[in-house]
Amino acid sequence: LERMDHDGELRVTGLKGSSKGLFIAALHELTRRSVAVLCAGAEEARTLAQDAAFFAGGDSVLLMPPWDLMLPDALSSQKDVERDRIRVLSTLIEEKPAIVIIPRAALLQKVVPRGVVAGFITPVSIGDVIDRDGFAAMLTEGGYRRVPLVEEGGDFSLRGNVIDVYPPTAPGPYRLLLEGDEIESIREMDVTSQRSRREIAEFTLTPARELILSEEARKRALRNLWIRAGELGLAARAKDRLAEMIANGQAGSLNPQFFPLFYMDEAGAGGLESLADYLPAGGLVVFDDPLATARADEKARSEITRLFIRAVDEEKFHLEESVLFLTEKDTERGIAGRPKIVMEDIEIGAQDSGSAVRFGVETDLGLRPKEPALIQREESLLAPMAERIRGWTREGFLVHYLCAGEEEMHRMIHLLEDYALPMTRSEAPFFRELLEPRGAAGRFILREGKIARGFSLPGLRIVVIGEEEIFGKKTRRRRPARPREGYFLQSFGELNEGDFVVHTDHGIGIYRGLKRLAVGPIENDFLLMEYQAGDRLYIPVHRLDQIQRYIGPDGHD
Repeated sequence: LERMDHDGELRVTGLKGSSKGLFIAALHELTRRSVAVLCAGAEEARTLAQDAAFFAGGDSVLLMPPWDLMLPDALSSQKDVERDRIRVLSTLIEEKPAIVIIPRAALLQKVVPRGVVAGFITPVSIGDVIDRDGFAAMLTEGGYRRVPLVEEGGDFSLRGNVIDVYPPTAPGPYRLLLEGDEIESIREMDVTSQRSRREIAEFTLTPARELILSEEARKRALRNLWIRAGELGLAARAKDRLAEMIANGQAGSLNPQFFPLFYMDEAGAGGLESLADYLPAGGLVVFDDPLATARADEKARSEITRLFIRAVDEEKFHLEESVLFLTEKDTERGIAGRPKIVMEDIEIGAQDSGSAVRFGVETDLGLRPKEPALIQREESLLAPMAERIRGWTREGFLVHYLCAGEEEMHRMIHLLEDYALPMTRSEAPFFRELLEPRGAAGRFILREGKIARGFSLPGLRIVVIGEEEIFGKKTRRRRPARPREGYFLQSFGELNEGDFVVHTDHGIGIYRGLKRLAVGPIENDFLLMEYQAGDRLYIPVHRLDQIQRYIGPDGHD
């Protein structure tokens, strides 16, 4: 870290297996600073997030997912992505020390202006005076969905003088009890029982979605829509349809490609910003495997280009590519000037450089029998591991064996009874165990957790073993996927009234358009399906995953 602060950049090599997760967690634990990890693709991001979450604790690790790309005239229902993204943006604004894993595709996508999200974030405390209906309107603008019962992040409900609200950044929902216009109490809630629990003094209210839908923002979006549609020469019917989606659509159903319209001025200035604008000034930036990240960048930009070519060919509404995505120069400019650490997988010239730090990580732990015939007996399967653990502990190593759950823990304790290994169970944070004085004697610890691949770090006398090092990867039976699962979501913008669609529970019906309905005090957008004898089924837009386009026996719509 001293080298990095002096030189502005530090190269790190030799990290293998899940030791990258340990290194990232150590940066966060020892500096108490935010750590942004820029990696290649979604799979690499999930692996790094899983590994870092084990070592640092799951609450401190966040994953920034990219939006799925689709044409702007399609509704977009990406609830999980929305919640994860706003959780990252809100945490960065509040400058809470966290580890944020960012795949390349997410870094290239611009985000709503920092000031917009920051302007919504507010503390809510006992004794605050609020207008109940005004508070509900503010929640709706911030992307919250009014429901009878609060069950997931982004929900809220009103019942007399009781307000239940579930911020996506919170561990659970909160119940506000009003005395007139004053908040008399705030309590944590249990989602399952819907009962109040421990009272708290305050909590932080964050948006539920990336897009804040104020009335002023809607008007600005409609104005910009008409300007852009005129530039493209779009037909009046297409313009009216898009205007209806913006004027009446909820935040959760609007396509992210509309987002710049809500923030641009008439000259096209303003609009979205870089994710780098959210990163704290004193935070660390870690680049994982620059070669793989460069390939991921090329792939992501190719997909973006194909999407815009398709929009032009099909004469669809679209904004300029630079309005939604960062150019290569903008990407580099956004992260320039920050202290950075580069984790290189290929050690080209690293050993000759005085600025590089090399870790001697080993991933071939020698835990399984070398002779296939011996694997037939379970005791022979564990014998090499038991012998290796004895050797490590004699040398003063701290050996962690990770079990997926309580059942696996009891199973492993039972299997190791015959080997007379001194073992202890631990639920203490990993770094507490690591930093405790050990002396010359090592320890063998069983704990719950999961990492992608075990490793040994002799320099710190640490060994971390996962179940898969011993028993191999588990083969899980997959449920048969529904035919063309997800196809409807990708094609919604191409549906016309009168098209046949399929509901997972109710079968084939006729799509009759998008309707906005009020059920009691709750308004929502619904897809209308018509069945035999005029029966009608209204499906909330956030349940788009229940329906898909009908494909006939010959493979055609």
